Amino acid sequence: MAATVDHFRQALSSQRFDVVHFSGHADLEGISLLDEVGNEVVMTYDSLSELIWRQKTIHCVLLNACHTLEGISHPFAPVIVGMMDETDDEAIASATGSYYAVAAGKSVDAAYDEEILRVQTKGLNPHLIFSLRRK
Repeated sequence: MAATVDHFRQALSSQRFDVVHFSGHADLEGISLLDEVGNEVVMTYDSLSELIWRQKTIHCVLLNACHTLEGISHPFAPVIVGMMDETDDEAIASATGSYYAVAAGKSVDAAYDEEILRVQTKGLNPHLIFSLRRK
């Protein structure tokens, strides 16, 4: 089931997260969610930025969708991992790699390294995955 804009916003507002992972579709404007009747709507990166910025416990945002880092104009979390250009198998491999690392208790940096390694060892393009850090 896909997330609605309201469910996504309410979850971020009512719970504490260290990591937020979005897996779905995106374009240069924002991430695709659903409205209350099931129509696709785009949450702009500026809106996403505002939601994440308000949550002081979030250390890492994984945007597992095409073009996510191309649309972000400024980092809004300490670490943002996203995709450049069109991606398919790279997105799946990178998410799985980061889950393995997090489950093993590794740091955000180690999880990112595991993502890249998993993509490389599958013969995929690791240059589609980028990490953007807040200064």
